[in-house]
Amino acid sequence: MSKKLLTLMVIPQVGGRAISVRLHYIVLGLIGVVLLFLVVASGMYARYRLERIVNASAIAARKAENRVLRKKIEDFTSDLVALDANMETLRRLDRQVRMLCDLRLDEQEVSQLAGKLSSDWRSKSDTEVAAKLDALVRLVSARKESYSEVLKHAVEQRYTVDHTPSIRPASGWMVAGYGQRKNPFTGRMEMHRGVDIAAPKGTPIYATADGRVSFVGYRGGYGLLVKVDHGRGRSTWYGHCSMAKARTGNLVKRGQIIATIGKTGQAIGPHVHYEVRIDGNAVNPANFFLSRSEPIF
Repeated sequence: MSKKLLTLMVIPQVGGRAISVRLHYIVLGLIGVVLLFLVVASGMYARYRLERIVNASAIAARKAENRVLRKKIEDFTSDLVALDANMETLRRLDRQVRMLCDLRLDEQEVSQLAGKLSSDWRSKSDTEVAAKLDALVRLVSARKESYSEVLKHAVEQRYTVDHTPSIRPASGWMVAGYGQRKNPFTGRMEMHRGVDIAAPKGTPIYATADGRVSFVGYRGGYGLLVKVDHGRGRSTWYGHCSMAKARTGNLVKRGQIIATIGKTGQAIGPHVHYEVRIDGNAVNPANFFLSRSEPIF
């Protein structure tokens, strides 16, 4: 029995009585187990407390991040609502511009896309927001294509306006019109392919539209002739000039002086013989004059 006991003695350093305690090995083992349990439990508790502190900090950080994200989402949603409204305004303006430019109106797809954007962006699921964003991107692309078409049309219209004869070539008196008339030199009825505007020698002759000078020189009864090519088959001829101010190949603008009135070629007095030709065929220049009698540029 003594072999299963363990004696522990406590001896004071200075005087006093020694204390001895006899413990059974089983009891000693139980005490060890209890101590080990307490150590492990203390460690687990310390870890639990530490994890709670860390988790509480992480949760607080996430809450702060969520508040920031929520604010950004609210701002983003407000921006989308404003963009949605602006796109609808642009759609109406585009429709009006197309009507003014007489361009085709085919907005079936655009109307369908706009319908997807008509409801509020708020309180929508992720799938619904993604669908609305896709519709918005496609609507922006469609609007860009539409504006490109309108711009192209405007540029073409501006080119047409700038390169279409629309003013009188000189200040003066119209002494002969377009059509059949008696040739003052031969006495025979002939086709007069232009109009004659009489004015003192040296009076400026103006280009009646933008273009490029295609010919400067003497040609038969026209005398000193200046021809301007306006593109798209249109050209203007200015005959009987006394002096050319432009040279072949020069780009000229409407209202630019290209020559002066004279009486070279078959001319009784100083005047400019003015022709408008389309695809090489002479047409009545008076159809291209503005209402005023003086050149306008």
